[in-house]
Amino acid sequence: IAIFIEAIVAIKEGKLKHRPIDLLLTFGEEAHLYGIKEFDTNLLRFKKVLLMDSSGKVGGIVLSSPSHYSFKFQVQGKKSHAGIEPEKGINAIHQAAEIILKLPNGRIDSETTFNVGMIQGGEATNIVPDQVLVEGEFRSTSDKKIQSLIDTIMKLNLDYPELKIDLIKDYMGYNLSSTDPFVEKLIKTMERNKIIHYFVHSGGGSDANVLKEKGFEVLNLTCGMMKPHTFEEYIEIDDLITGAELMINFLTLN
Repeated sequence: IAIFIEAIVAIKEGKLKHRPIDLLLTFGEEAHLYGIKEFDTNLLRFKKVLLMDSSGKVGGIVLSSPSHYSFKFQVQGKKSHAGIEPEKGINAIHQAAEIILKLPNGRIDSETTFNVGMIQGGEATNIVPDQVLVEGEFRSTSDKKIQSLIDTIMKLNLDYPELKIDLIKDYMGYNLSSTDPFVEKLIKTMERNKIIHYFVHSGGGSDANVLKEKGFEVLNLTCGMMKPHTFEEYIEIDDLITGAELMINFLTLN
C-alpha cells in the first residue's frame, strides 16, 4: 500500500504524464480472499491489474499460485466420567487423532501442501470428550493432485460414516508463461529501473487468484516483505524505495 500511494503521490507532485489509474484496496485477504470475492469487479475500468502481495526482494514475478481448499469435520463420541466409568464413553479426541494420522501432512511435493491447523474439543480432564472439531486446508498448482486430496477427504466418510465433513473451495490457482505479454512488459520496466527480475512459484494465494478467475489479466509481484507470518517479519527501506520507483516507471508514459 505504501509503495502504491507513494508512486501516485510522486506522479502527481511531478506532474508526470501517466496511464489512467484505479487504486483498489481490499480487506480480508488473509480470510481466504474474502474482500475481493465480495467486490463488484464491474466497477473496475480496466482489465489489467497489478498487485504486490508476494514475499521476497522486489523484482519477483509470480508465475503460479495454487488452488486452495478448506475442510472441517466433527467427530462425535460419547460423554462419560473418565474416572468412574470411562468404558461407557467414546473418546472423540482419541478418534480424531486416529483420523488425522491417516491424512497427509506438510509438504507433499513441490506443488502440494496439506495442513491440519485447528482442533477443538473436550471440557475437562475428568470427562470423556464427546465432540471434536478438526479444521485444515490443502493447496496445489496441479488440478490432478487437488482432486486426489478431495477424494482423500471424502473417503473419510466411507471409513467413518458418522463424520460431518464440510469441504470449501476457497479459490482457484493459475499458471502463467514467462513469455506472457504482460510479464514481458513488466520485465522491460524492471530492466529500465536496473532491477534484476526473477520468477516465483508461490505457495500462497492473493487477490490475483480471484481476479484471474473473473477474467482479468493480473500480475502479482514481490513487495520486499520477508519471513511473513512470523515474529521476524520485516521489509527493507531499499525495497520500499525500489518498489515505488518501479511503479512510477510502469505507470508513467515515457
